[in-house]
Amino acid sequence: MNTFQINDLYKLLISYGKFIYHGVAIGKGTGNPSVLSLSLEDRADNAINTNLGLCCSTIGVGDSEQNLDYWGTFGIIIKPIANDSILLAHHADAGSDVDPNDDTKRIVTDCFLPPISLVELESTISKRVAKTANEWGVNNYFVWAVYLDPPYNSAAYFYAKNRWPHLKIITQDDNSFKEIISSNGSTCNFGNVVTPSDLYQ
Repeated sequence: MNTFQINDLYKLLISYGKFIYHGVAIGKGTGNPSVLSLSLEDRADNAINTNLGLCCSTIGVGDSEQNLDYWGTFGIIIKPIANDSILLAHHADAGSDVDPNDDTKRIVTDCFLPPISLVELESTISKRVAKTANEWGVNNYFVWAVYLDPPYNSAAYFYAKNRWPHLKIITQDDNSFKEIISSNGSTCNFGNVVTPSDLYQ
């Protein structure tokens, strides 16, 4: 059991302006060996519809896939449900892999493992290795949004919104995270600014 309270984790993410992001580009990060042969969209379905052990990163305004701050230009924003939802944490790429015996878990060495403290989690944000994503392993989560790496295109938005109509679609613009919306079903534009405090409470 990790040593922090879940509300303290939420406060930590809010204080650093970070979301927890699972990019679906790296197949082994999606918690199931079978996903390696799936399309990116089907990998996302796999992560959205089942409680897998996901490979994630914390992302904030100004981070980008191009700068290697996270993996994948397309993925999901999630909220851990309990303190033991955090399976592992590392300042950089921990190289975790799917547990062949339990796809809600991940296998890794040489990183923070349970019992994980809030100080250890904070250090993976504040001391993240430059030009690389940090890594958190997460299961037992709520899926809040689909994230599109900027600049997004309208075709990607409508595809995502049609496939996952119950989820927000968000991206980055003008030094903030923003929801992408459509009022007429044929064009889309930026909606409200969204922040970690909208999710982590």
